Amino acid sequence: MLEQILSTLTQAIQIAETREAALAERAVAGHSLLPADMLAKHLEGLDQRIQRMETPLRAFDQTLQSEEEDVRRHLAMVADLRLRLAEWKMI
Repeated sequence: MLEQILSTLTQAIQIAETREAALAERAVAGHSLLPADMLAKHLEGLDQRIQRMETPLRAFDQTLQSEEEDVRRHLAMVADLRLRLAEWKMI
């Protein structure tokens, strides 16, 4: 699951860097960037996407927290078992 997240983030970064480079080239060439109204619409669309992603990300975070707690409990049980086995060997 973490590999998928890393892959998605890597792709998003690459896309953003590509867009940034293209915009920088246009600015250097003297082309105007997006008009203010188009930029506002684009930013509004990005804001809506962020809002749609908040709920799934919260659910994903809760899942990860739950899994972390399960792993910590399991590790604690393993550590306890290791100590009990060590004590048992001493008998």
